[in-house]
Amino acid sequence: MTRFPETVKFYNEIKFGVEVLDQMARQYSPKSASRRWPPHVFFNILDMAAINAWILYKEVTGTKISRHDLLFELAEELMESYTT
Repeated sequence: MTRFPETVKFYNEIKFGVEVLDQMARQYSPKSASRRWPPHVFFNILDMAAINAWILYKEVTGTKISRHDLLFELAEELMESYTT
């Protein structure tokens, strides 16, 4: 039987949440193909912020809204301030 370090055991216990977040981020990601690391970091932060906003919106309002619909609504509201 192989003994794993405590850090590996801890990661294996909590990795489920990280994998779910990655899977959700891949669904509606604005990522573009780039070889530079700053855009990747920016888009990862953007993905996480969008997922967190969706979770908070559902909890605070008590409504059931798909992530796609929330992102579309958010994009429209952000666009309004620049189209007037």
